[in-house]
Amino acid sequence: MTRADATRIAAMIATGLLLAPGAGRAADLPHIASMKDTFGPGAAAGAGPCYLRGDAGYSWAGDGDVTGAGPIVTGAVTNVSIGDTWLIEGGIGCGSGSRGLRGEFVLGYHGDRDVDGTPASGPVTALATSVDSLALMVNGYYDLGNFRGFVPYLGAGLGIAWNSTDDVTLTPGGVRLGGDSDSSFAWALMAGVGYQVSERAILDLGYRYIDLGEAASGAGGAAPVRIHDLAAHEIKVGLRYHFGSGGHAPYPPRPLK
Repeated sequence: MTRADATRIAAMIATGLLLAPGAGRAADLPHIASMKDTFGPGAAAGAGPCYLRGDAGYSWAGDGDVTGAGPIVTGAVTNVSIGDTWLIEGGIGCGSGSRGLRGEFVLGYHGDRDVDGTPASGPVTALATSVDSLALMVNGYYDLGNFRGFVPYLGAGLGIAWNSTDDVTLTPGGVRLGGDSDSSFAWALMAGVGYQVSERAILDLGYRYIDLGEAASGAGGAAPVRIHDLAAHEIKVGLRYHFGSGGHAPYPPRPLK
């Protein structure tokens, strides 16, 4: 699978899940049930524990750290600015209910971040480039319980990121170093809340701190410029859509009156 194929898959999953469930929502919309109706032996089978998910969001970059090893850019780069960007994700997961553990695989794409800075030494006085990222994450969550349809959670994730750097423009002189793509270890911490909008669909609003590792330019006859600590604070909104059958009790529990 190429990078372009993976990006298209993530976009298709996320877009489809964010737009498609509206048609089925009316049929799945749960009534306000009594305790007996919801959990009693005669309760109707609910959605299964596994789900597809799609998310979109915005990512605020941290300060970042850019360095070079010469001879064009040598040592640390000062006045570093790393821009914000958008993100889109799609994935699949399974859970143990509205209180307990949940795990998932997620493929996400972060759009271009502009990167600017001032080399502290060397023959150039400014550099500019951009970085985009594709990340495959394995996430684990603990759902804290259903509170009238709201399910707060905490989570953490580990994975791999493919960070692609565009050409680096160096001034004065208009010197360019070619772009490059590197794989890097990625990790994340999450918190958020899901809201049950139907028996099968959960609206998810979440915060994430993510570190996508580092990126580097091509060498181009000189040592590459390296962008360290591609970290960001992110807000995401998405939909988890459960499939299959949950047996003798709905999954997750319907809100109680």
